[in-house]
Amino acid sequence: MLALIAVAVLLAAAGAVVAAIALSQSQTSQAADLSALAGAEAAVDGQDGACSAAAAVAGRSGVTLLSCEVAGLDVQVVVVRAVLGPGPGQVAATARAGPP
Repeated sequence: MLALIAVAVLLAAAGAVVAAIALSQSQTSQAADLSALAGAEAAVDGQDGACSAAAAVAGRSGVTLLSCEVAGLDVQVVVVRAVLGPGPGQVAATARAGPP
């Protein structure tokens, strides 16, 4: 009986870790999208502030901007977020925004 309880506890803990990683990945993807959109909006007024705008939104979203590339009005960003507890340590997301 104790063995079954131990297995159930281990499975619940593993499930919690997987759920935390999935939630963090989703939030990181959303932050990347917002950062790229902010960068693309700033690129319309001039490319100089595009990555600054993307970095500012990334910081407010709780992620770190790893890279920002501007090509015309297109902005592509890569952001990362630390994952607490056991797991990969951090998750990353890439997003691009600009005119169609």
